[in-house]
Amino acid sequence: MCTVETTQPPIPAEVHQLLAAQQAGKLTRRDFVEQAGALLFRSLKPEAVYRDNRFNAPDAPIMTPPLMLAATPTTPLATKGGMVTIQTSHAPIPGYLAQPEAAGSYPGVVVIQEWWGLDDHIKSVADYFARSGFVALAPDLYHGEIAREPDEARKLAMGLIADQANADVQGAADYLVSLDNVQPKKVGTVGFCMGGGISMRMSWAGGSNIGAVVIFYGRGNPTDDEIKAIHAPVLGIFGEQDAGIPISGVREWEAKLKANGKTVEIVTYPDAGHAFVNDTRPAYRPEAAEDALQRTVKWFMKYLKISS
Repeated sequence: MCTVETTQPPIPAEVHQLLAAQQAGKLTRRDFVEQAGALLFRSLKPEAVYRDNRFNAPDAPIMTPPLMLAATPTTPLATKGGMVTIQTSHAPIPGYLAQPEAAGSYPGVVVIQEWWGLDDHIKSVADYFARSGFVALAPDLYHGEIAREPDEARKLAMGLIADQANADVQGAADYLVSLDNVQPKKVGTVGFCMGGGISMRMSWAGGSNIGAVVIFYGRGNPTDDEIKAIHAPVLGIFGEQDAGIPISGVREWEAKLKANGKTVEIVTYPDAGHAFVNDTRPAYRPEAAEDALQRTVKWFMKYLKISS
């Protein structure tokens, strides 16, 4: 049954054509969302597209929306994005900045890459947060390099200096709070895989403008001294099928944080493994990814003191 109100105008023929191209592998999810979104904002609520049976073949089930059309607490916003230069304590680095098109004040979020680098997927995650009402900045920790194969990614990740990565992320946070349209002047950090561990480090190594932290399947396990220095609420998100990060270990450091009076919440997904939010990889689990990203938005809304 169609769930779009009958007062909605028909879905433009161009959107059907874009969908066919995306299903045939001729168009990426990111390109589909951007191009279809531009058409749909003139006629439909974007989240209604995938719930309308007119959008599917007569006998087909209603489709699960791609990650970047996932429902958020408010109607997705029109956004703009582009590369910027971030000043850090050691050198300028590039970064991808995504933000709502409409004038106004928005909270800031630093999006920290996986070991692949600042690729299209990480940019699309920044776009997701922009559509959810944040100004999102993804610093390029590899300074222009992107890995295509695991061996290449491993070499780049192993060559990353921890203190320099921390400085790059802190530089991105400083950049965000310097913007007139970013309020409050405390930002969140969210990282994935390798970036999850870096995001975790920001909970104790980041400056006073780090107000909340989220880690997606990244290594935590802080030392006792690091636990004592944690100053930002921590949300950890993990897949129970992740062979590289046993949930038992996660629960251990969660208990240590709580014993030390720190604000922490751990969420696990039984049917998900590592990198389950990455919709360009076989590990992608759309339902878990959607739920996890919505939890992240709510975490930032709560701990960055944003009115819902």
